Amino acid sequence: MKPGGGIEAELAVWHEALGQGTFEAQVAALEAVVGRLEDGGLALGDSIALYELGMELASSAKGTIEAAELRVRALSWEQGTDDPQARLLDFPTPDDGEDGDGEEDDTDDTPF
Repeated sequence: MKPGGGIEAELAVWHEALGQGTFEAQVAALEAVVGRLEDGGLALGDSIALYELGMELASSAKGTIEAAELRVRALSWEQGTDDPQARLLDFPTPDDGEDGDGEEDDTDDTPF
């Protein structure tokens, strides 16, 4: 697009990504919107329209991420833990009586 020119065609494509696109399409559209704003040379009305669309795309993508996070938490809860990382990182805790070396810790609680 020419600087200062209309951006209607670009807006239509990016709005389609917002309404019917996948998460990846929305992120790609958001990156394109940001790039277009950074390029400059836009009329004030076009800049505002792009900014508004960018905020809508960001909000939609954030909602998708939050929904996915909730789903992961639900799946983790179904498996007996509400912390998905707890299954991945099973470090010994001070209550385990271990210091991480695989042997029982028979020393007192002094830090040195």
